[in-house]
Parts: sequence; structure tokens; C-alpha cells
Amino acid sequence: MKKLFVILCMLSVSLTTFSQDMPAEGSSGFVFNVTGLGSVAFNNYGQTLLGGQSINDPLGIFLGDPGFPIPINSLIPQNILFYKNYIADDMAIRVGFGLGSYSDKLFTGDSLFAGGYSENTTKASSFSVGLSVGAEKHIGSGESKIDPYAGADLMFAFINGIKYSSETDVTGEDFSSNELFEVNYPGGMGIGLEVLLGFNYFFTDNFAIGAEAGLGFMHTGIGGEWTSDYSSSSTSGGTTTTTSSSDRGEMKSSGGGFGVGSTAGVNASIFW
Repeated sequence: MKKLFVILCMLSVSLTTFSQDMPAEGSSGFVFNVTGLGSVAFNNYGQTLLGGQSINDPLGIFLGDPGFPIPINSLIPQNILFYKNYIADDMAIRVGFGLGSYSDKLFTGDSLFAGGYSENTTKASSFSVGLSVGAEKHIGSGESKIDPYAGADLMFAFINGIKYSSETDVTGEDFSSNELFEVNYPGGMGIGLEVLLGFNYFFTDNFAIGAEAGLGFMHTGIGGEWTSDYSSSSTSGGTTTTTSSSDRGEMKSSGGGFGVGSTAGVNASIFW
């Protein structure tokens, strides 16, 4: 990423720098991440505060084997969009907002050898959100297409955990049964502060491409109490039998430290 940033800087400096109108006080814009020559997408939220963190799977609900962690990035792909507003000719405030959700439902039905019919419904869901607020100090001039800046971001992230349920109903001529298994895994949150350094190269008055890198401190904490509840009932010959059980446990993980932040990348900006 550092090599890419240096190459882009050198490329921009080598380009002819005719006068270009820069965003001024009152201007607004959106920032996108350029992921390839033919692909433009929102910045990948998987590389922000919750990126690299995992939720443990002590019951083996998702991975089949108990105890293995689930990467949040792969479970809940997220995107984030940056909005900028110039409060002065050389000063802009910025807000990043990201959302991610995971919702899965599977229904299966099958006849049984005993003459009955079985239906199973499995559900899983989770939700996460990220927010960043910051400011940029622009140090370029209207005499150049190149617009370097420095700034800082305060970042927050939250995930509400994972809810899972599996319900099976069996019906027959003289019998029926119901089984319900519910699991709740805890979520967590993160906070970070990042110092930014970047530049924009303006091809027109309203469109720019550039790069940005961030270095800062981040801390995330995932986990808490997890729960599982099981209940069943069966009716045969006019007699109903019910059973139930519950399980509780704790899992916690945390991480933090200094490092290159989520904003490292090549960006395209559109202003108005």
C-alpha cells in the first residue's frame, strides 16, 4: 500500500499542473474507493475497526466444529461511504457511515419412512454499523490540480452479535412433534483515532482521483455471555411429552494497537 501511495504521488507530480478550480467553502462531495481499472466501489468496511476481528462459535453452529472463530469480514460484508463538506476554502469536515447485515433463512421439507412429514426452518441474523467523523486541512492552491491535505478521523464500530434458530415440526397420522433450538452469540464494539495524509488530483472542476493513508490507534472488544436454549414436545396416542434445556457460557476477545488504518487506498471524489 505504501508503494502504491508513493507511485501515485510521483505520477501526479509528473502531470502538467494547469490551473484548476478546487472545492471551496460550501462545496460538498462523496468519496469512493477505486478497487481496479474497471471497478469502482464503496470503501471496504471489512478493513475498518471490526476488520480482522472474529466472533467465536463455541457450539459449532456456523462452522460445524465447536470453538472455531467466525471472521466478521466474511460473515457480514460491509461498505462505507464518505461525505465531505468544506466549511472554509482550506478546511473540510468528513463523515463516514457504514452498514452491514446478515440474514439467512432456509426451509426444507421431506416425507418420512414412518408415514409422516418433516419441516425444518433455520434462521440466522446479525447487524453492524460503523461511523467516523473527522476533518481535513488542505494545503494546496488554486494554481495547481494537485490538492494535498492532512487530517484526522475518530472512528466507531458496533456489531449486535448473532441470533440463530432451528425449528423442526413433524406430523403424522397419529403423532406430531416440535423441536426448537435457539442460540445468541454476543457482539461488541470498537473505537479508533487515526491521523490522515492524502492528496487529490483534479481532472475537472468536479472530479478528482487520489490516495490517502492513515496511521492511528484502534481498540476492539468482542464477546460476553452466549446462550443456547432447547425445547421439544411430542404427542403420540393422545399423550404429550415436553423437555427443555439451557446452556450458558462466556467468550471474550479484544485487540488494539497502532497500525495503518482502513483509509489506505486509491479514492475517486465527486464534488458539487
